[in-house]
Amino acid sequence: QQYAFGMRDMNSRFDYRYTFEAPVSEDGEWQTIYIPFNETTATFFGETYPAAPAFDTSRARGMNIIISDEQEGEFRLEIASIALYAETEDEEI
Repeated sequence: QQYAFGMRDMNSRFDYRYTFEAPVSEDGEWQTIYIPFNETTATFFGETYPAAPAFDTSRARGMNIIISDEQEGEFRLEIASIALYAETEDEEI
């Protein structure tokens, strides 16, 4: 199923969203989902705003995870941890 990770900053009325799928592993192994802040889309009440300013990570004030696109039916999303990461030229940290 598709989910959306949303973030807000203190400077904006927009919700910055990134849509992702959480595949179910056959062997029960945990999946790692990376959410690049620079690939989020600004939304306001479900409408996208491509000309909105970029998400200001230094002013982050909240986050949310929702099931996207009005999908119906049962769902389950387990989260073991949420952490920030940074990409460098050589490796991810």
